[in-house]
Amino acid sequence: MTYALPRMAAALGLAGLAFTAATPAAAQRCAGTYSATAIHPLPQPIVARLDIRDNSPENLRLGESFLKGVRDGGARVDGVANAVISITYSVIDLNAGLGGTEGPSYEGFGGFSGGPDPSLPGSSRMRLRQPAHPHAPVTLSLRAEVTQPGSTQVSWVLSLQCQMTEQEPVSLAYDVGRMVGGTIGQTVRPRGF
Repeated sequence: MTYALPRMAAALGLAGLAFTAATPAAAQRCAGTYSATAIHPLPQPIVARLDIRDNSPENLRLGESFLKGVRDGGARVDGVANAVISITYSVIDLNAGLGGTEGPSYEGFGGFSGGPDPSLPGSSRMRLRQPAHPHAPVTLSLRAEVTQPGSTQVSWVLSLQCQMTEQEPVSLAYDVGRMVGGTIGQTVRPRGF
């Protein structure tokens, strides 16, 4: 389901400063690396909307936080959208045993991703043994893709991987949104944050 941004109003410009210009708390919540690739030019000015899988209250709260971050990062989110953002992610938690969990089973993030769910039903909830690494950090791998409305051709991609030190999904959604808003349409070589 696509949720248009103008309804979500309640809740980085230079590529080199994009995510490092976010809040200092961002690096405290999830430290890692990211990169972005502009595949095709996007119309200017970019006006974004978020593709959301469902419209549950929890999911809408995450979407609002993400879009607030996109706006605070420098992209427009009001008006007629010319860029559709889809998010896919996985969360690897070695503390859960069996090597991890995937996004849809991670508390607080269910349904935030857009597009099809590639996981097998119930596979991420299996526990066959005790945790191999009882205090290992939780790893978030996230991909944001931008298409133009009515098109399936990806115009821009952002990839990030980070170690989550704080598992607060609403704040993390804002941080990722700010990264997307500050880099959307640009190519950014891999860098840390």
